[in-house]
Amino acid sequence: MAIKDNESFFDLIWRHSQVYLQKISLSVDLFIKNELINHAGAAAFFFLLSIPPFFLLLLIAFDRYMSSYAEASAIFFEFMKTINENLDKDFLVKIGLLNVKTTAIGILGLLNLLWAGRAILTAIQRGVGVVFPADKIRPPMVTNILSLIILSLARDVIQVLCDRLRKTEFFIRP
Repeated sequence: MAIKDNESFFDLIWRHSQVYLQKISLSVDLFIKNELINHAGAAAFFFLLSIPPFFLLLLIAFDRYMSSYAEASAIFFEFMKTINENLDKDFLVKIGLLNVKTTAIGILGLLNLLWAGRAILTAIQRGVGVVFPADKIRPPMVTNILSLIILSLARDVIQVLCDRLRKTEFFIRP
């Protein structure tokens, strides 16, 4: 919005505030009209359920890609122990999450973590589907597979970032 010649500073502020109030009013109106409070509650619930599996995936990725930096890994697990005394490396190795060789159990465990972590993405997709309905409805299996692909891509991005940190000598080897 450009300033007009005969417009004062307060008129300009009033005009901008009207635009923002209209946007807020429209957002609230559509939120209520589409009953998005239920979808927001579902997304929040599934977010809480998806945090532990995704956190475990991050721990596995961190341990795998930072294994050559023993000091950094030790510092990280000391920090995790201050958060919860059970989150040390020995406990995670004992329950089979870390240092697991690529076996059927390790692959099934990874798929189980991905499946549990995809719930938040599915809830968000359903909420967006209410606001922006599509002509063609996806089958539930396609929606779940799409969520797994997005979660896997997020994990891959984190792995690439860890590799970049390793190449830039972010952690100094002893």
